[in-house]
Amino acid sequence: MDNLKKYYTTVYAVVYSSCGSYLAAANSYGYIAIFKLSNLFESDVNTQLEVSPKYPVFKFSAHVGPIYSLMSTKQFLISGGIGELKLWKWSDVKKKEAKSLWTFFVPQGESLTKPEINSLGMSKKEDDGILFAGCGDNKIYCLNIEKQSLLVGTAIRGFSSGRPRGTTPADDWDIVLQARKNRWQTAGEIARHTTQVTGRPISHFTVAKRLHGGGLFARRPVRYVPLTPAHRRRRSLWCWEHRNWRDNEWGRVLLTDESRFSLSSDSHRILIWRERGSRSHPSNIIERDRYGGRDVLVWGGIMLGSCTDLHIFDAGSVNGTRYCNEILLPYVHLFRGTMGLQFLFMDDNAPCHRTVAAEQLLESEDIERMDWPAQSPDLNPIEHVWDFLGRHLAARTLPPVTIRELRLALQDGWAAMPQQLIDTLILSMGRRCETCLAVRGDHIPY
Repeated sequence: MDNLKKYYTTVYAVVYSSCGSYLAAANSYGYIAIFKLSNLFESDVNTQLEVSPKYPVFKFSAHVGPIYSLMSTKQFLISGGIGELKLWKWSDVKKKEAKSLWTFFVPQGESLTKPEINSLGMSKKEDDGILFAGCGDNKIYCLNIEKQSLLVGTAIRGFSSGRPRGTTPADDWDIVLQARKNRWQTAGEIARHTTQVTGRPISHFTVAKRLHGGGLFARRPVRYVPLTPAHRRRRSLWCWEHRNWRDNEWGRVLLTDESRFSLSSDSHRILIWRERGSRSHPSNIIERDRYGGRDVLVWGGIMLGSCTDLHIFDAGSVNGTRYCNEILLPYVHLFRGTMGLQFLFMDDNAPCHRTVAAEQLLESEDIERMDWPAQSPDLNPIEHVWDFLGRHLAARTLPPVTIRELRLALQDGWAAMPQQLIDTLILSMGRRCETCLAVRGDHIPY
């Protein structure tokens, strides 16, 4: 299991060992992780995940696909996946040996779908070794785990009432599979495809229900800037260097950024089908460059306990000269004079920020600039300030219809922004660094 999967995985089941010393956790990638309970309550002073006492003492691949259920007895750890149930001896697991003692395959019958085993239960007399397995095909199987066999004639068909389902289990699996292969399809498109294949009319409401049953929900995709391997390396290095900064060190940094606001929205109504908890998984992200439109460009700066005024640029491109005259001299120079030598200035790597004129001005004013990794708006907490402004605009009873109204609305929103929000965002920098290191410099869910 690579690092991205470790970070974006979903835990479906947990269970204690009978001795009470271990915790087994099963995830959506078919892995079982074994934790030592005594370690989970130790203080974690390590920054590397693999050496943390909270890291699993043992993990192994148990199934192909998600593990939906776990059960523990005195001797066995039992796991239920898609179409199969496996038996593991606790004595082997504690020795960090993972060899399945027995595998039970759920009978498929005429269906092409392998049902998931999503619930497990033992008889009251555990010594009898009678296990009940509830499956996604609406059947319950009774197994004897001591004899490692299916008890004949105990597969039970559940009773149902009301209108019969318009799709078969095979249809349900195909619907979920279509959405996983192409997360950008609408429910209507999937319904039309399924109707064409099966010859039975299926509505988009039915498709949505089947997708919800498969753990997929319509959500807006996260939008991030593209990252190359070089970007990820630089982001990781920067976070490693700043991972141990204290609040007072972040408190001397003026974090700045530009953002663009327009009178018309871009395509934010696009939805994708995704699982809960997978918002920042790479398959659910739109990578795009930050600026693609026109209208109003603004600049702002935030720091612990204070913020600059919001500067709105007049029309035209912003070059090094404008950046010096409109930003560095009126705003940054003022904060440097107030803070003294401890002041640290952060701006990104936009071309106008790195001109010779800007470098010379900062040097002449004795303003220290913080190194910043390229393509890293998710590390900059001011991005949440722009989100606050965007929501402030959207909440207005009468949205702005002219550039002048837009400028006034942005100024009102900036003035209404609580300082407590800014302070909370800046104090999140330590967590941002830790999260970025955990995913080796990839996008983080901030």
